[in-house]
Amino acid sequence: MSGLRHRLSGWFWDHSQVWRRPVRRLRQNLSAWRYRLRHWRSPQPPRVLVDLKPTAASATPELTSPALGLRVEAADRAAAETWMASQTEASIVLWPAEEPSSGASLSPWPSTPPSTAPSNALSHQEPTLFLDFNAQLETLPATLVESLLLAAACEGSPLIFAAWAPPAQHMAGPDGRLWATSPLATLWRLPSPETTGPIVGRVVPHVTDLTSQDATTQDATTRHLSHPPTSRASGPYLLRGDISPGTLVRQRVGCPAERLAALEDLPGPPTVLFLLPFLAVGGAERLLFDLLAGLRKTYRCLVVTLEPHDQMLGNTLDTCRRLIPHLYTLGDWLPRACHAGAIEHLLRRYRVESLVCWNGVVAFYDQAADWKRRWPELRIYNQLYNHRGGWIEHYGPRFAAAIDVHLAVNGAIADALIDRGIDAQRVATVPHGVEIPELPSADEPLPRRHSARRELGLEHLPPDTVVVGTFIRLHPQKRPFDILETARRLSHAPVHFLLVGGGPLADAVDQHLADSPLPNLSRFGLRDDLETLYAATDICLMTSEYEGLPIFLLDGLARGLPCVATAVGDIPSLLQDGGGVLVEEVGDVAALAAAVEALLDEPLRRRQGRRGRETVGRRFGLEAYRRRYEELIFPSKSAATETQRKRQDST
Repeated sequence: MSGLRHRLSGWFWDHSQVWRRPVRRLRQNLSAWRYRLRHWRSPQPPRVLVDLKPTAASATPELTSPALGLRVEAADRAAAETWMASQTEASIVLWPAEEPSSGASLSPWPSTPPSTAPSNALSHQEPTLFLDFNAQLETLPATLVESLLLAAACEGSPLIFAAWAPPAQHMAGPDGRLWATSPLATLWRLPSPETTGPIVGRVVPHVTDLTSQDATTQDATTRHLSHPPTSRASGPYLLRGDISPGTLVRQRVGCPAERLAALEDLPGPPTVLFLLPFLAVGGAERLLFDLLAGLRKTYRCLVVTLEPHDQMLGNTLDTCRRLIPHLYTLGDWLPRACHAGAIEHLLRRYRVESLVCWNGVVAFYDQAADWKRRWPELRIYNQLYNHRGGWIEHYGPRFAAAIDVHLAVNGAIADALIDRGIDAQRVATVPHGVEIPELPSADEPLPRRHSARRELGLEHLPPDTVVVGTFIRLHPQKRPFDILETARRLSHAPVHFLLVGGGPLADAVDQHLADSPLPNLSRFGLRDDLETLYAATDICLMTSEYEGLPIFLLDGLARGLPCVATAVGDIPSLLQDGGGVLVEEVGDVAALAAAVEALLDEPLRRRQGRRGRETVGRRFGLEAYRRRYEELIFPSKSAATETQRKRQDST
């Protein structure tokens, strides 16, 4: 009966686009009418509504190689050549020094704003990139020009420019505070059939943490981006100045893969594209970055995100940018209707051999079968983190047939896939892997512990206090309120709880603590100083309702910290040889408190921590994890590498 239900739900998902498309269109039209009724006499800014029906390919002229001319002054030519070499977009030519250079130092707009320029002046010019070479070029993301080109190909606006933006708080997407990139980069005078329309330009917001000096300069974080006085802003769009408040403007979008089809392929090393919803602060991102650090020396790696970034979840975009140049946050700056076309452009142009869905996104489940039909040689992988609920419920026959390898992070997921009719030969179980740090010398732990607790403001705790740490995304899956209740039950014991993280339940947790304070619990938002957190901690606590194999526990055990965890996912296998205490029933707060209380005994803590570290070292090492993924993603290349390795060993 269960197998039949799975097959029916999978068949339903395979064919769901038949009804999802008209439902989306209906919702969009209803939203438009509601907006008109609410704001027909309102001072609200105009709203841009993206049409989900792409324009005909003939309505959007193709861009040919070279797609861009970079206009610079003679003194800037060497800097321009160096900068061009750092960009992922190769279809750029330097205009001769004798060419007009009115836009070479753009600060912040061309001398003739596009809203006042004659329409014919915008339609016949070659695509031109303007850069301000008076600022620091290294602050630009490597995909800046490529992202400008993709946005231009999708929407055909006469003015496309880039800006930094933080992610929004409590909602998805950039928060609307745009700062000019340093230097400001603008793609202007694109040939477009609709240059006389209401939309005269748009921003490509590169989401970042604006407090990070690695991503932008201090000057850029304080310089707000203004728009020309003759135009009107609406989200990332610039509209003509005569557009009335409360107006609803429809924007039709095209397929970037079609418009950029004439651009030459970019040969290079074997290439893999990783697809994710976003790059938040979490275990999936940690695993990806550890893998990228190993693959980038031999392979070309592309990372694409399709959902807007949410400040509540944090972001690790700058970490990814430091690892690889090819990061495309399509969800932050490209309309959803253009995502599939942008991915197809990247697959074609970079000759991608392997496409890996690292964390589920709707577009992948919708498009995987079509991509496989279009590129039969493309190897497609799908990774699953849970065997019950979530993305596995979207497995239909058509989708499953398009996947070359189904990646399971534990045995339960592999078994669930086989139960759904997937050939066992196409299911690969790859447990997570973490780096195993060296243990400190005998005289180091105590000073390190005191220093870490002082940094976290815990210096007031008595020296014998046991700190129980939980570093998670505050989501219903993680059941953070069970942690609060566990702390409340142990208010009499020499134990202090440390709850670190952000997420959809962050406000509810903070409000609960404000209404019912817990003196034995310290609450922190998102933090990236993991070594400090683990150094201050004696026990790791996880109360999740479901899991694959949490990186938080692996990291703690790798450092010799025992854990208390609910018996979900692969956690029972992780702790089968020791390493902590399992709680069989999810939500059993009394059992959680008893397990923590048992580990207050220091000799027991030390023994369990040692066993857990041995297990992680034996089964979940980082190098084995990287090697397994390389074998799967690049089977021919990894086989050749292994043969070469064996030859070297034999000689």
